[in-house]
Amino acid sequence: MQTLVDSPILELDASSIQGLTETLGERGFGSAMLAAIQAHVETQQLTLFGLDETSGFESLLNAGTMIAPETATRLSDLYCRKYFEHDPLFNCLIRYGRKGEAHAELYNSESFCSRQADPWRRYLNFGDRCSLVFGRNAWTYCLSLYRAKGLPCFSDIECRRIEQFAPIISGLVYAHHVLLQERDDQAWPDASPKQYLGRESAGQLLFSLQLLLASP
Repeated sequence: MQTLVDSPILELDASSIQGLTETLGERGFGSAMLAAIQAHVETQQLTLFGLDETSGFESLLNAGTMIAPETATRLSDLYCRKYFEHDPLFNCLIRYGRKGEAHAELYNSESFCSRQADPWRRYLNFGDRCSLVFGRNAWTYCLSLYRAKGLPCFSDIECRRIEQFAPIISGLVYAHHVLLQERDDQAWPDASPKQYLGRESAGQLLFSLQLLLASP
């Protein structure tokens, strides 16, 4: 783990900044965030979870090419409800929130707080992981980048680049989360007929869940 102190903001090109700001509070924010990071660090999947001691864990983003979007959303929700305590950063996130830490913390696969395997890597065939933990207004956030299995691990230089994203990422993520909460508060109950997954999507979700829940 590394603690960031006065880390410089990584410069983003104008199109990345515009894409992020235009999609705040929208479904496209995850893809825009992933694209902005991919311009500096190779990664195939991005996940973002939030923790509040009152509300518990919440999935905010899961974008990339390693899981179909519908499957990723449902799998992330299930992960938050039942299996997040198996995440190797679980204890780190609990301690971070209680400390009221102001600085972001960076973790790679070698520095995780637990020896237990990352469920995403163990059951879904993900490769190396690099995570950024930061807090805003009682919420603790964990942004994780994954590579496809077989690709090289994140290098020290790449980790430093991710560190430099911390100041701008923390502000954008918090703004996105606030907008999501406001939208949920203002939303009317959905009276439309329920939408069912197609056979292919449902099959992929079931297969993913079987892998995630498989016994050691």
